[in-house]
Amino acid sequence: MIPPIKNKRVQAHKDEFTNLVDTNKDKMWYVCSHDNPDPDSLASALGMQTILQFLGVENVVITYCGEIGHPQNRAMVNVLDTFTISKWDDISETIPSDAMFVFVDCSTGQKNVSIKKTPAIVIDHHKIITTNTSILFILNEV
Repeated sequence: MIPPIKNKRVQAHKDEFTNLVDTNKDKMWYVCSHDNPDPDSLASALGMQTILQFLGVENVVITYCGEIGHPQNRAMVNVLDTFTISKWDDISETIPSDAMFVFVDCSTGQKNVSIKKTPAIVIDHHKIITTNTSILFILNEV
């Protein structure tokens, strides 16, 4: 479905990612932002939701814990009228035990992440502290 990549290291990451998604595509997926999502966090979450849906995952929810309070952040959510983001407190009681979690623009162990779940995938550009994550992409050299 996704064409081969010439860089072997990147190809290995792509294969690992697509295999994990393919193996778990029938589960609920939650794309989690840090507590007070900003535009890069919101865009990363929307991008990950789109990728997961492209790979055949039907149930993907974007979620966060805090507030989307800054005017530029609210504007982004309002302008993207197809953008649905759920507050963690509103959905946390209905999450299946086998759900898959992706953390974008954040990781476990950070002060601005109140979602206490172990992510299968972490994609971040900050220095991160995480454990028990299947796939970890750290892009702090950008």
